Amino acid sequence: MAEIWKPKSFSYGESGVDVRIEGKASRILYETSKPTWENRRGKLGQVEALYDDFRGVRFSDVSCLPEGTVMYENADGTGSKPQIARIAGRLDTISTDLIEASGCDAACEGYEPVHLVTVVKVNTLGQDESRLDKIRELGESCTEPCARAGISITNGELAQDNTMGHLDEFRFEWDGALTSFGHKSRLVDGSKIEPDNALVGFYEAGFRSNGFSLLLDIFEYYYGEEWGEEQFMGQRLADLVLTPSEMYTPALVDMTGGYDLNRPAPAQFSGAVNISGGGIPEKLSSLLKASGYGAVIDNPFKPPEAMALAQTLGRVPDKEAYRVLCMGIGLIIATEEPNNVLKVGQKHGLTGRRIGQVVSSRIISIESRGTEHPGRWLNYFI
Repeated sequence: MAEIWKPKSFSYGESGVDVRIEGKASRILYETSKPTWENRRGKLGQVEALYDDFRGVRFSDVSCLPEGTVMYENADGTGSKPQIARIAGRLDTISTDLIEASGCDAACEGYEPVHLVTVVKVNTLGQDESRLDKIRELGESCTEPCARAGISITNGELAQDNTMGHLDEFRFEWDGALTSFGHKSRLVDGSKIEPDNALVGFYEAGFRSNGFSLLLDIFEYYYGEEWGEEQFMGQRLADLVLTPSEMYTPALVDMTGGYDLNRPAPAQFSGAVNISGGGIPEKLSSLLKASGYGAVIDNPFKPPEAMALAQTLGRVPDKEAYRVLCMGIGLIIATEEPNNVLKVGQKHGLTGRRIGQVVSSRIISIESRGTEHPGRWLNYFI
């Protein structure tokens, strides 16, 4: 006899999505974003709220912009770092990467970042309030890096997606879209780069947003699923990998003066590139494309120890390491005024130095500081 079909009652909450809890989480993101509004008070993009609620109307004051002002929008995310945060059991550093990822890209082109709109996607918030503290931790962690970058968060969207799986644990993705303003006379596209321009590099102590899939493969292979608890240089390996990105955005805006022509521009540069989402050869070749030149890097920084460990364990050739990792350099600036660029960087607590120069040949040459053959020259054709 055929099995008798039995009706069943379904609920959205049992599927992993509870709209009541989601509403509370959205309010948390709204409340934790409000302190960042102070970063634009009295400036272009001052945030106004007609009704103080996360569903209320909010807008930014951009009236009376001078002629020649332009707006720029870009987006980025945290990539695989939330997975590292889950392994490490801490969420307090991810926001810095979110803000710097898009902020530095915009500032490299002469724009001043103003507003960030974020989207947090979680696998589930459950059917109680036990995971709301994690949402609050994410939201509150934005306050300090936003203040440094002069950015306000005007919206914090949240979505639950049970197809992300593992509903018994908290998993998330975090992306953002940035709005920036600049003045046409101060925009930088790399077309004015000339041979003999100095290349100034700024040190990056972490992994930025490069090569995490490779790092995970290496560390899991050698240390197993609990690789994050492995002790290295007196710290958990997961904490070292989770080192937040250095923030170059405020220094770059300070160098160019941003959109406001009444604000001085103390350090002129002809091009700048954020070494994130790709290694030095790829990002630098993209910067040099407009000018048609190449570069020699003969004084690079030594990569951080945890990065060197990954390269050694994974037997990653130096040439490949420089393709996929930042290798200790998070920002490269082409300039005729290296001393001025370094002076502004130092003012913002950055470690920088002249790492090389632009050359007329269409090649990028790097004197390796990798673990395979330190001192050997690596050549990448553009």
